[in-house]
Amino acid sequence: ISDICDARAKEIIALGKPITVMWSGGVDSTAILSSLLKNGVDKEQLTVAHAPSSVDEYPWFYKHLGDISVKMVLAENLSDFINTVADGVIVSGWCADQLFGSNIHLRNLDLYNLPWLDALKQAFKDWGMEFSAKSYDVLAEVWGGYAKALGVEVERWCEFAWLYNFGFKWSHVSQDTKMSLHTQEARDRVINFFEDPRFQRWSMGHVGDLREVNVNRYAKFYKRPLKQYIYSYTNDPDYLFRKGKVNSWALVKDDADFKFVETCDTDGYHAFRDKARPDDPRLYQLQGAVGKMYLKPEFRDAP
Repeated sequence: ISDICDARAKEIIALGKPITVMWSGGVDSTAILSSLLKNGVDKEQLTVAHAPSSVDEYPWFYKHLGDISVKMVLAENLSDFINTVADGVIVSGWCADQLFGSNIHLRNLDLYNLPWLDALKQAFKDWGMEFSAKSYDVLAEVWGGYAKALGVEVERWCEFAWLYNFGFKWSHVSQDTKMSLHTQEARDRVINFFEDPRFQRWSMGHVGDLREVNVNRYAKFYKRPLKQYIYSYTNDPDYLFRKGKVNSWALVKDDADFKFVETCDTDGYHAFRDKARPDDPRLYQLQGAVGKMYLKPEFRDAP
């Protein structure tokens, strides 16, 4: 994965454009900055946008960026800030989580290596959700087909969670930054660093490693390959051995980001608001109403 990070960074640098990186302090965005700095990015062309929580998550790296005179922009709301970026490319860390499995295991660590359908039934039960035996038969058939099409073995819950995250959630997270931007010109500047077939092939080749250790129990194993790559730049053992999962991106948004529902479909990007309460929307109801718009007609009136 180190070679892929280097190649990806060199390609972005070779564009010859100003580069704005959204840095949360987490592993993904820190790996991006490490790769750019390792591969000779012109610091005059680099801007690091971060939130106050970014500094708290990785203070050593924040100080390092200041020491090497990288331009830093403190933004309470990164979504608002990147809408003001008028030139160059905007680089995000989206799609990295999908390469390494799923953090759904944090809800119940003991399910990790159970047969996936048994664990799924238990997970739904824990969440107060019930489905028929026929529904589970359909799930087994559909997801078994996905695994076969990809050529990966999915037997355990950790492997199914990876497949769901890698093969389904990817579609959403790859669009996340673009859906927060207001113009197509701005969206065209977005580069998701990890949205690349080389990273995808790496992930598919390491599915079998998931069952060896539950990284949610042991921080030193969390995204270990990326942390080793970061270490090759920073020589910071504390981050390598102690950095675990933090929901970093949730910390760099504020309530203003959740006042409308964004979608991307074949007609482009859309934002839906609660007309009756635009400043204090009934978000769940709004999400439900928007979701129904995309259902097949025969399902729209279902309870």
